[in-house]
Amino acid sequence: MQQFDLEIDERSKANLLLAAHWAKNIAIGSFFLIGIVVLGSIFLGIKNSFVGNYFSNSQLSSLFENGILSVSLFLFFGILCFVLILYINLLLKFSKKVVSGINNNDITEITDGFRSLKSYFLITGIIMILGLIADIFSFF
Repeated sequence: MQQFDLEIDERSKANLLLAAHWAKNIAIGSFFLIGIVVLGSIFLGIKNSFVGNYFSNSQLSSLFENGILSVSLFLFFGILCFVLILYINLLLKFSKKVVSGINNNDITEITDGFRSLKSYFLITGIIMILGLIADIFSFF
């Protein structure tokens, strides 16, 4: 494989900085939305514990009163949010590395940023394929 020195012109630097800026905005917005969803689920969990007292005849309310369903849902939701934060962190890492690489004229930083972006899109592709498979199986 032939190696060569890669030079980035000013227009490409500006485009990379703009892409990094938007990647950072998307990542921060996603972190914020995950925080709102977590707070909302905690609020709903507290609300459901009080509502369960009013509907004591149903089997679902007894599961909430025992805490089995609530703990299971919160555990699943906590793991899901942790994975999403790790996933979105790849986008934030891309943004930071590319900006740092361009400002310091360091191609290895830019390469590390693109490695994070590659992982982000790889995971996005896997999630999309799994979603398509789930959609196909939902018809049967």
